[in-house]
Amino acid sequence: MNKGKAVLLFFSFVALLNFLILDIKVFRSQEEPSVVTPTTLSPKIGEISFCPAACLEAISQATAPAFIQTTPTPKPTQAEVMVKELYIPLGSGSTKSVDWVELAGVESVIDAANYPKIKSVIFEASLRIPTANGRVYAKLYNVTDKHDVWFSEVWAEGPLGYRAESGKISLSPGRKLYRVMMKSTMAYEAILDSARIKILLE
Repeated sequence: MNKGKAVLLFFSFVALLNFLILDIKVFRSQEEPSVVTPTTLSPKIGEISFCPAACLEAISQATAPAFIQTTPTPKPTQAEVMVKELYIPLGSGSTKSVDWVELAGVESVIDAANYPKIKSVIFEASLRIPTANGRVYAKLYNVTDKHDVWFSEVWAEGPLGYRAESGKISLSPGRKLYRVMMKSTMAYEAILDSARIKILLE
């Protein structure tokens, strides 16, 4: 190869190298196309323009707290509140008599018509003998009709108060005065601490 061809080849190489460098710079200087990401298209929170009125209403209904409608329980009327168990107090007293005696004031006037749907009636008495001698008896007496209240008799022994219950008894129709009668079998003081009539309603 002669000298002239070598110089020409060198300048050709330099020109090609310059063209490549310029080409790379020109292409890199151009703006790269903007990449659209999903975040640029997402609506910003709180911007109403990105969600129409129907959309906002649907969101409000979906996020609103649940409301459960309850029906208030009606309070029972006075007629519905019926006492199933009633007590009629009679009082207290004492005796040393070996025969049946009426205890004045240990009584009550009862009209059976005032207690509809009676299921059962029981006579209750708390009895004791302080000396623990003998036995004490008690029963109900219908003063108005002048006869015992059948099956009302009860008894107890000992110095401690004992609550005795009769079997089921019946109240006579109408307004009647019921009084307690007592006796002590050995003439020692017998005490009636309390007496009452228990009425159970249906």
